[in-house]
Amino acid sequence: MGRFLGYLRTVRNYWNDNKGHHDIVDYSRALIIMLLSMAAAYYLFYWEFS
Repeated sequence: MGRFLGYLRTVRNYWNDNKGHHDIVDYSRALIIMLLSMAAAYYLFYWEFS
């Protein structure tokens, strides 16, 4: 449990840093775009081949 709390503390410190906050926002946007792209591809293939 101590390692997990240390990890959360590190993420919180990274979030409070200007560069870290910018990186987290960028990675979150990239993750959302990738998930939406995969969902769109899945539904297009499902619609085409079903």
